[in-house]
Amino acid sequence: MLNNKLYICRNFNTINYNYNFTTMKKLLLLLLLLPLIVGSCSKDDDDKNDSLEGTTWEANEVDGEYTYKSTIKFQKSTFNYSGYEALVDKKLEFSGSGTYTYDHPNVVMVEDGETIVATIANNKLTASEDGIVYIKK
Repeated sequence: MLNNKLYICRNFNTINYNYNFTTMKKLLLLLLLLPLIVGSCSKDDDDKNDSLEGTTWEANEVDGEYTYKSTIKFQKSTFNYSGYEALVDKKLEFSGSGTYTYDHPNVVMVEDGETIVATIANNKLTASEDGIVYIKK
């Protein structure tokens, strides 16, 4: 009878030891992963600001002899743009300003009654009408 009690006690201690060791491994793994889980953020979060105020966006496209370069600067509720289009030896400069509204990811820009809708993703602003891509600077 004494041997049975010792056997049971030894088995209980082994079970208890294994239980504690397994639990500790899980806790250690959780503690090691916690900073990774808490600290990881999606890259898209960088784009999701409530405001475009103070940001500058640039487009630069070259296709053979054609060049397009443009910059858009956003203020509180207005924007300014300037740039040029060039083909061989002819260069057409342009500039203007207007108002805008921003509801992530959409930007609606209005200049002299003309509306341009653009979307922002991965620090790129893409004008839907002409497909020009502006990169955030």
